[in-house]
Amino acid sequence: MATQQQIEQIRAYCYFPSQEQLPDSIIDSKIGQWANVYGDTPQTLYNALLDCLRYLIYSDADYAAGSAGNKRTESVGNVSVSVENTGEYISKYQRILDGYLQGDLRFPGIKSPKGRGVIIGGVDRREIERVNANPNSVDGLLKNSGNRFKLIKGEL
Repeated sequence: MATQQQIEQIRAYCYFPSQEQLPDSIIDSKIGQWANVYGDTPQTLYNALLDCLRYLIYSDADYAAGSAGNKRTESVGNVSVSVENTGEYISKYQRILDGYLQGDLRFPGIKSPKGRGVIIGGVDRREIERVNANPNSVDGLLKNSGNRFKLIKGEL
């Protein structure tokens, strides 16, 4: 059984769909489903959020129609021109779901897939030795530089 706070949190991260679009009973069932797997963790709410977004996508009437587009006809004198534009309908909830899956949108307690490639701090020891071996390089901490004012003035 999901708490009212959890239901409101899921609704907020779905960007506030109406009660008719996403009933509380659906949110409650999704949270209950994932609570059996993960227990009371952020992963439970995150998976319930993804399921609720999928529910919103598939229950969208425009998505069920399959495509969107328009057709217009213009007549000037004896000349008639028809233009038809067709395109695939993309639900706003599909964009939100893609945002969470690609790491553009964040959910508390869940690591973003975008942050995996970032390394903060640390340099390979060989790189340090290569820079220190160059007589023209300057130590950023000025350990081996002597008087830093002479270094700044170019007297060293």
